[in-house]
Amino acid sequence: IVEEEEKFLRLLQLLGERTDDGKKVIVFVDTQVKADTVFEQLLRCGYVSLSLHGGKDQEDRDSTISDFRRKDGPGILVATGVAGRGLDVPSCGCVINYSAPNHLEAYVHQVGRTGRAEKKGVAYTFVNSTDEAKYAPFVVRALTEAGQAEHISPALKDLSDSFKEKVKRGEARYAGSGFKGKGYSYDSTELSESQKLARLEKRQALIEAGLLDPEDEDPLLEGKKEGNNSSDKNGSEILQGKISAEVLALPGMQQALLKKIGIIQEHNDDPGTGRPIQMGPNHFVQELEINDYPREARWKVTQKDTTSRLQDEFQTAVTLKGEYFGPNRTPGEGERRLYLHLEATSEIILKKCVMEINRLLNEETLKVGARGIGGGSSHKYNVLG
Repeated sequence: IVEEEEKFLRLLQLLGERTDDGKKVIVFVDTQVKADTVFEQLLRCGYVSLSLHGGKDQEDRDSTISDFRRKDGPGILVATGVAGRGLDVPSCGCVINYSAPNHLEAYVHQVGRTGRAEKKGVAYTFVNSTDEAKYAPFVVRALTEAGQAEHISPALKDLSDSFKEKVKRGEARYAGSGFKGKGYSYDSTELSESQKLARLEKRQALIEAGLLDPEDEDPLLEGKKEGNNSSDKNGSEILQGKISAEVLALPGMQQALLKKIGIIQEHNDDPGTGRPIQMGPNHFVQELEINDYPREARWKVTQKDTTSRLQDEFQTAVTLKGEYFGPNRTPGEGERRLYLHLEATSEIILKKCVMEINRLLNEETLKVGARGIGGGSSHKYNVLG
């Protein structure tokens, strides 16, 4: 257990012990801001370091990784978990989780950056006793399953057990699997409806099996769905009356409108988005075709700001692939229509990212339709690559 105000001093102590042997050290933090802060503090203390996170240009990230891999390059890299995914530096002898990983798979991935290529490595994880207490069970479980139970400090074990007891009493909730964990919840009304003992036990079994996201809420009450029927119908009639046939004909427009007014609900397993495919123990991929969306929608989900945010918030790498094919073109043999290739460390995280991308696509498609309404029939929208 290392409290937040003590973490940097503990970091300096470990660096003093670990940088003398010429081995590289990776320091993982949870946000871009913290990465820059720790990086600047290390520089002021005389440690030649590098920083790596999604807020940097791809060219800068590639240069940073190249410099860190060099034998004579800086010995310390401060990185966010997402930016460090897949990082392979054989000379890395130590990983320090400055911020406690917010999910079991994040922990496994980050500590896996050391001890590679049959070499020995050591990993340290800082967990404070306040806002990071909800991550203690992840760390304890990972160490136990790795046969390292003897390295679990009594303080960490007590913190983990204490948090589990709070969950059982309905006083707390397990953290989510992405960077948007809600943490504690003390709403007595919510607890009385959704955290009854039997349901809590079932939910926990599913969470431990990796089949349920700890953040998932209970299904909506049936009454609420029934109460929305008339408004959905009226909304549909209004939209049909205001939007021209030309605008409705835009690729993806009808689906976006139906989702907007609630006739079509968003689902994680929407057949139109494909399904995640597991490539390895902590490697899930999914392809999401965006070829038929309006140009503005395609731009929105592929611009740097969006892909960086998706990397940081959903721990998902987003790559644009394929080629744009207009309405009158058909892909030939070996050709692919424009699509996004997504990679993440868990199926739950990947599904959440797909939902966010679909939301952005639908939102931008609706904006195109709104401009079409205001601009009259003389305004023509071209879907160009």
